Parts: sequence; C-alpha cells; structure tokens
Amino acid sequence: MSEIVYLIRLGDLYRLGSTKDMDKLIKRLKPDKVISTFRTTDPKGFEARLLRRYRESRIPETGYFKFTNEQLNDCIKQLGLKGDVPMTSKSEIGITFAASVILFLLVFLFLSIIKISIIRSLSYGLLSSSVPLFVLVFMGSFGGYSAEDLPLFSTWVNRGKAFFSGLTLVLSGYYLYHLSNIIIGN
Repeated sequence: MSEIVYLIRLGDLYRLGSTKDMDKLIKRLKPDKVISTFRTTDPKGFEARLLRRYRESRIPETGYFKFTNEQLNDCIKQLGLKGDVPMTSKSEIGITFAASVILFLLVFLFLSIIKISIIRSLSYGLLSSSVPLFVLVFMGSFGGYSAEDLPLFSTWVNRGKAFFSGLTLVLSGYYLYHLSNIIIGN
C-alpha cells in the first residue's frame, strides 16, 4: 500500500514525514506551504533515508528541520524523480549486491594479476564479496538510512536476505579454497 512522503513549511521550520491522507495532515498541521510530495510503497524507508541525509539540520527526535537554501533545494530534488536517495528497501539490497559484485571483481582481478591460482582467486573473491552483505546484516543498512529512524522490524527482510546471501558466498569461497588445496596439493 502506498503512502505520501511530504515536505511542508511551518514558519521557519520544515517538516519531513509520511502520511496516508495528505488532506487530514494539512487540516491538522496547517502548514504555510506544501513544498513537495512523493508517493511510494516504502514510505518509512524513504523517509528514514531523508532523515539521515539531513540529520545535521534535524531538530532531535522530530521530523522538523532548519534547512539552508541548498538543503531545501536538495530535499525537493530527492522528492522528485531526479533524486539519488534509494526510494525503497529493495533498492537498498540492490545497492548492497552491486557493492558485493564490485568487491568480488576487484579482489579476483587483483589476485589474478599477481598470479594466484584461478580457484584461489575465486575463493578469496567470494569471501571478500560477502563483506557488504554482512555490513547490511549487522548495521541494518548499507549507508542508505539510519535504522533507528525505522520501525523495529522493518529492516529484518533485508537483513535476512543479506545474511543468507553472505553465508552462501562464505561457504562457496570456503569450499573452493579447500578444492584448490586438493588440486594444488597444499
């Protein structure tokens, strides 16, 4: 079910939040101006990413901010189609997988260049590629948001996917390493 992530102005403060009913929110808060809105299926995740992005300007424990003009323009951009903040938790796991692939390729290529056997290079590449996944498991995020700004169990799906994917990579790397010992004879 989708909700609206919004940015409104109330005096000299700005409020970021999410709601199912924008009309009710406007009647309740009576903002000076509705600056921008964005409809998404992951409102809490997107909102949390924005809260983290602007944490220096955030009034603690609230959704209110004292934005500079630059921050305000950036926030409006993020709520539009040209933003660079991941808008869903699925994109967060996608970013983590992309980091794993890049790390695998870098380690594999480096070890291949220094003449480590192909099987060992694959093994070490797989082991190192699990690092971003375990960062997501233990931190609840791969840098996209602060997990404290989300409901308690909202990051568990991503953490579960990352854990089992990371475990699969570690086990694959471990078995390839042992296979290389059998083949090479070490």
